[in-house]
Amino acid sequence: MNIKDQVCNSKLAIRLKELGVKQDSLYWWDINEESLYRSVDRSAKDLGCYSAFTVAELGELLKPIVGSEKGRYDMPEYNDSRNKYIWFCGGEAGSEDTEADARAQLLICSIEHNLRETK
Repeated sequence: MNIKDQVCNSKLAIRLKELGVKQDSLYWWDINEESLYRSVDRSAKDLGCYSAFTVAELGELLKPIVGSEKGRYDMPEYNDSRNKYIWFCGGEAGSEDTEADARAQLLICSIEHNLRETK
């Protein structure tokens, strides 16, 4: 499996940073070069890079909304007939090609609906 299928895409990475999600991940998108790389030096976040969160990292970021009384959400599930990952959050629903993108969308939605803090 390609690593790009295991991290959120660059568009979602930008949105997560805009929402104030702490930029701490194993992989980073360099938007200027449109490339993905593994971070050895955490100072990369100061160079205009965006965290390319992995599926596991996104799972950890989603933990604070588990059992939230403010709204309902469902972790993404794969739908064979649509060949997509389906997510639901606060009355919104969507589908993505990868689980990482679906989890990123769920995290974005949970922040926008105040189901979790950005830190």
